[in-house]
Amino acid sequence: MGSGTGISRRSAATPGSRTGARLGVALGVALLAAACSSSTATFLPTPIYASSPTPAQPTVTVGATQAATPAPATPTAAAATQAATPAPATPTAAAAGNSIVFSPASFSCADSKTPLTITWTLAATTSGDLQILYEWDGSLGQGGQAPRAVSAAGFTMQSDGSWQQTESTTGADLCSNLGLKTGSHTWSVVQAQSDGTPGTLVAQGSFTVTP
Repeated sequence: MGSGTGISRRSAATPGSRTGARLGVALGVALLAAACSSSTATFLPTPIYASSPTPAQPTVTVGATQAATPAPATPTAAAATQAATPAPATPTAAAAGNSIVFSPASFSCADSKTPLTITWTLAATTSGDLQILYEWDGSLGQGGQAPRAVSAAGFTMQSDGSWQQTESTTGADLCSNLGLKTGSHTWSVVQAQSDGTPGTLVAQGSFTVTP
């Protein structure tokens, strides 16, 4: 009986010791967790370098500026403008065999006595129905003219088939009739177009008016 009682006491004391040990371990774990939690809360935040904005690349801005700048006009625009400008008309030369001759070729508007002869000659290839106009220094004159056929304008057919007309006047009369002044002048026969305006040159002659 005595020895059994001894065993019972040891058995009763063992659970108490284990329970205390377990409580001690649990308390230590709790204290450690609290200590870790407290130390973690006191850490300073780490600087966030990754969140700093990346500076703009200058190549993007330069590229955009260059692209927005208009390119200077090319010389082709000026060339196109020059090409569009019509060239002045080139005077058509009188046909062979056509002429206007003044005799003398130089005279004075003050001379009312010296005969002045004007001879118009048109080649045999000229049709008698050709409608013509007369021009003085490129003008039809103040009153203008109505086109007339060669055969009805004072021309006479010659034996060789050519057409000729001759007029005799004086320097004073011609200057008065045409309003001529001192200098060089031209007299032309031109073909009349369908609308009555001057066309192709048929014959031309020149003369000089002296003081």
